Amino acid sequence: MPPTLALGAAGLLAFQAWRRAQPAFIEIGTDRFAAIARTGAYLIDGRLLGASQWGAALLALAVEQGGCRKTLLVAADSLDTETFRILAVSARSASGRVSGS
Repeated sequence: MPPTLALGAAGLLAFQAWRRAQPAFIEIGTDRFAAIARTGAYLIDGRLLGASQWGAALLALAVEQGGCRKTLLVAADSLDTETFRILAVSARSASGRVSGS
């Protein structure tokens, strides 16, 4: 029984850490993208470089943050329709940009 309880507690702690790391808010600017946690900490805050989109269900965003390039996956059902559309258009207009230009 103790190993089962220990495994359950470890799983619960891992789930809570994962949940805290998920963005609660996003900010979309003309040339900027930010993902903000529930605590107010910025998870990603940088220049939107572009995106690849598969169908209407998923965006893979490239964001330059502090000289590093990060990729963020955004599912269509995680945002309202209008916000997802704006994000997709912003990402498409940013595609073709090269880091540092």
